[in-house]
Amino acid sequence: MVGEATAKVGESKIYQFLETVYYNDTSKNTETLLDFPNAYGAIVSSDPSDVINGGTVTFGSVGKRILKPSVYGEGFFEVTVTKDFENPTPDTTRLEEAVTSGDSKLTEGGFADETTKALEEALQKAKDILANPDSIQKEIDNALSDLETAISNLKKKDITDTSSSNSGTYDSNNSSTGNSADTSNGVTDTSSSDSATNNDSSKGSTNKSSGSNQSNNNTSSNTDKDLPKMNETSSVSALLSGLFILVGVFISRYRKDRRA
Repeated sequence: MVGEATAKVGESKIYQFLETVYYNDTSKNTETLLDFPNAYGAIVSSDPSDVINGGTVTFGSVGKRILKPSVYGEGFFEVTVTKDFENPTPDTTRLEEAVTSGDSKLTEGGFADETTKALEEALQKAKDILANPDSIQKEIDNALSDLETAISNLKKKDITDTSSSNSGTYDSNNSSTGNSADTSNGVTDTSSSDSATNNDSSKGSTNKSSGSNQSNNNTSSNTDKDLPKMNETSSVSALLSGLFILVGVFISRYRKDRRA
């Protein structure tokens, strides 16, 4: 491997892999610098505090560490890291953008509780690092990675039950409104019905009264027809009286003729 063998805490260094091809004819030997990752793998460090991005290594702690390709283990490289390096101004641009995106997602809402909680925790960590003037680039990069992962892992809530619940609430409200309207109409209809009943009753009473009067009139009329009038009664009485007189006279003469 090719690169600097010393570094300071928080310092970033670029490393490459030197590939050498040997031939029988030494004049044809070739050397090629390869960027990582390559056919020999990616860079790995014996110190877990180091942050590796391609061929760039940002050293996280004091001490010695071994850098080597992940596939070809023979090409190791030792680096000694000290702490007297003054940290450069870290780049927080991407982390700030990710925080803005995360806040927007929380405002949007509608995500599953567990993924929302993970995003809230990652956001809080990122904001704490941004607020700390002593934060180093490694911490910023780690916070950015965690926050981007939390955002990408967001899952929408299962809308099947929710929509059913919302639909039920909506129908319930509509039903309630409908019932209210029906009740209101019911009151109106009842009032109308009562009015109609009263009118019908009034009409019924009037009709009954009229019917009663008509019945009385008819009865009276029929009675008048069946009974003889006053003049007719006198004539009949006179006729009967004359008839009785004639019968009496006839009987009297009959008796006299028999005696004779």
